[in-house]
Amino acid sequence: MATGAWKRGALLLKRMVARESVCLRRLAGGRRREIVRFGRVTLKRPRGTRETGLPKTVAVSLVEVVEATPPPGAEPILWRLLTTHEVTDPAMAWRVIGWYRGRWMIEQLFRTLKQHGLQLENSQLETADGLLKLTAIAARAACTTL
Repeated sequence: MATGAWKRGALLLKRMVARESVCLRRLAGGRRREIVRFGRVTLKRPRGTRETGLPKTVAVSLVEVVEATPPPGAEPILWRLLTTHEVTDPAMAWRVIGWYRGRWMIEQLFRTLKQHGLQLENSQLETADGLLKLTAIAARAACTTL
């Protein structure tokens, strides 16, 4: 979606608002207040695609999380999550947020393994057994640092 479309989508989502506390950051101050909006949005297929037979639009649920009380000097968290799951109440919105929080941890694990610090992809090991052992050791180190 273009920025304008996000703004229009945000206007539509203002009708359904739930407030709840959730910890999105590891802070000494504890949990922060978050604002969650959710609703159905329709995405248009991009023009000029080579694929044929695809639908012109796809309806998905949009869950938006805004950090209402960011730490001093920090950018507030803003997540816009698209899902094919039907989100009709705050409980389902929080379930979707939980799924994405878990996914984010997995993304951070692989980023640490591949790029930051451990650089597993730059290994010069040639055997599967050696690479498997190195991956196990690196995964343990990455989990410790996260």
